[in-house]
Amino acid sequence: MKKTTQILYIVLFVLIIGIGTLCNLPKLFPITKEITEEEKYEAWTTLIGLEYSEQFFDKYFFVDANGFFHKVMGQRKMKDVVKTDTGKLVTPVEEAAVWEQVEKTKDLYQWLQEEKIAFSYVQVPYEICKYEDGLPKGIRDYSNQNADNFLLGLKQADIPVYDLREEMHATGLSHNEAFFKTDHHWTIETAFWAFGTMVDYLENILLVQIPDEYTDLESYNLETRKEKVLGSNGRRTGISYGGLDELNLIYPKFTTQLTFEAVEEKIYREGDFKEAYMVYERLEGDNLYEMGQYDVYIGEDYPSTTQRCEDAPCNKKILLIKDSYFRPVQAFLGLIFTEVDTIDMRYYEGDVKQYITEMQPDVVLLCYNPYMLSDLKNFRFAE
Repeated sequence: MKKTTQILYIVLFVLIIGIGTLCNLPKLFPITKEITEEEKYEAWTTLIGLEYSEQFFDKYFFVDANGFFHKVMGQRKMKDVVKTDTGKLVTPVEEAAVWEQVEKTKDLYQWLQEEKIAFSYVQVPYEICKYEDGLPKGIRDYSNQNADNFLLGLKQADIPVYDLREEMHATGLSHNEAFFKTDHHWTIETAFWAFGTMVDYLENILLVQIPDEYTDLESYNLETRKEKVLGSNGRRTGISYGGLDELNLIYPKFTTQLTFEAVEEKIYREGDFKEAYMVYERLEGDNLYEMGQYDVYIGEDYPSTTQRCEDAPCNKKILLIKDSYFRPVQAFLGLIFTEVDTIDMRYYEGDVKQYITEMQPDVVLLCYNPYMLSDLKNFRFAE
């Protein structure tokens, strides 16, 4: 009976794909004609595929249908996304050599020592747990192994490190609770927890005392959004395959006067926390596939940003070299310090050492999730 049902699902799926292809054929011919006339032969296949995919009639319906059939067939892997034992959607990472990355970080650390600027590497947790990955048999993830190897190299060079994975484990915070089910990022509640641990850590580095109310959740509003949201992994596999997430937002009850600037994009915002650091427009619209719940904090990933707080309790400046995981954290840290600057090496084309020379921060934190360790470009700190 089960086999017969699966066969019927397959037949139905093939019919749906066939109908979709026929509906979209009229779009394919003009796209092909335009690209073959304007582009070099080597780029034809890629550009036609991308343009056709972008203009595909009701493409999200077919994404969802594809996910539904993968679910019905009991398949735990769809494209590059894998469903864990708990139903979370994750993207396993390939094994990577990290020793050159260690050397680049060592060079930055030694230069900062000469400049009398504090430094620490912060290991951000990945969406797959180090202690219980929950992956189906035959699928390997090397994210945490890569991170362990990188941390080993840093420790051997006597570079300060702070492992948030171990902090999570010691706290008893499970990945099931800490991360979105359909997104690779941690939840806003987990980001706020990370913010609190980072403040404690920075107090020791900078020898300062931050009032407890700034890291006390009681000092903040918790806004539970009524609508469901779909994360980045869910947008690749469809709602039927992985479901939807709930979203809670956190912002201070106390009065704030803040500024945010992303120079390269000519973006400038000022006002309270919600006006300067939050972008509610990312939750607007009717299409879950085109919304970005994680982008509510800061907006998106920019090459560099500057946050300033007039009434910060700590008159220090910090520079975060980070990825998207740290966006909500950087927003909360912007309440604590006079200035918080960020650099995202995936998009920044300048010289990091020159940036530091001009900014003169009190501390530089390199904050990466394990996925970032695979690409040497993320360690290109000097021209």
